[in-house]
Amino acid sequence: MESCCSSTAMDPRYHVFCGDPAGEEVAAMSVCEAFSSRRDDTPRYALPREIGHYSLLQDGEDFKFVDGDGAKRYLRRQIPFCPMWNLNDGYAKTPHVNWISLTPAECLLRWIIRNKDKAVTLSTSEGQSERVRTDFVGHRLCLCVLMCTPYDKTTAWRMVASRHRGVIYLRVHPTKTEVHRYLKGRKDNCFVDRTTYWGIKFHRIMSPTEPCVAPEEGELVREGDSYNTVLRGQIGMHTFVISGEVKAVDPSVQCEPGSTASYVEFKTNRVFSAESHRLNFLKHKLLSWWAKSRIGGVPRGLCGFRDDNGIVRHIQEFDVSKMPGKAKGLWSEDVCMQFLDDALNFIRQHVEGDDGRTVYLFTYEPSFYQITCKRLVDPGKLYSLPDWFLKSIEGS
Repeated sequence: MESCCSSTAMDPRYHVFCGDPAGEEVAAMSVCEAFSSRRDDTPRYALPREIGHYSLLQDGEDFKFVDGDGAKRYLRRQIPFCPMWNLNDGYAKTPHVNWISLTPAECLLRWIIRNKDKAVTLSTSEGQSERVRTDFVGHRLCLCVLMCTPYDKTTAWRMVASRHRGVIYLRVHPTKTEVHRYLKGRKDNCFVDRTTYWGIKFHRIMSPTEPCVAPEEGELVREGDSYNTVLRGQIGMHTFVISGEVKAVDPSVQCEPGSTASYVEFKTNRVFSAESHRLNFLKHKLLSWWAKSRIGGVPRGLCGFRDDNGIVRHIQEFDVSKMPGKAKGLWSEDVCMQFLDDALNFIRQHVEGDDGRTVYLFTYEPSFYQITCKRLVDPGKLYSLPDWFLKSIEGS
């Protein structure tokens, strides 16, 4: 297999992700020790509250920020148990998007600029009794990655962190392996690329753009379109503001403003043809699905089980609160939440500076079962918070 750097040498968009930025190692966290020193007092995590939303619309191979709910979708009314949908429909015509783009992460920052009072700590003034306290800001994926780390002994990850005005901004950064896999997957007729499309196609079939109407037949799938909500939550003593895609909302669920009770998640998975397939699903995919839903306040999900040809054989509903019970003995909700709390403590302890321009790189190496923290010498634009964001916040 060719190396990541050799496969991306002709395209600087991807080549820049292959380097190992220079820096000084500051600290290391043993996942094994954290895992073995489990406590009885699991940190409290209540349901997060929605404080805003925005849309991502595909713009060529990149994404465009839209301040509104233009990409919002709704759960279809009738859900057949055995639909036999062909998820290949429209595959040849769909415009692909660059999943390695940094634009989605920056879109949350654009929302924050428009909603500073809701998201970040502001300076107090006379007559202001209380200010908003936020410890962390980032995409939902940042917290999900940390939650799943105790049970992941195969997948490395990288995350950058900067502190600005008391708030630590997190962003998951692609690894060399992920860039290489992405480029391989984009080759013509690649199965990995096709299965990605199947998941998006299932999402579109399950969720029309208007409530209580049938999905549009033959809708052109635009991979990059997504509706994202911004949530405020807290685990233990850590407060955070995160964004994440909401696949659909259920119009039949009546809920108060700020509630996530109507959120619905979708997944696709290969039908089980052996017990080992079911166990693998429970051990890995269900864990990832649960973490994503749990941290995002999503109460339920629908999984389309398809065959190797992309035909949906049946649909199964999952109650997110019961997912850990289905995987009992394979992974534990308490362990995930405790480790998330410990990891956030580790990050807060070692991220210094408050100007937003001092950048730390946190790296997880599964072979060592360890998270290392490195202070970058010259992070550059690739790893730093954008100047336009810092100037906007500092000018407030």
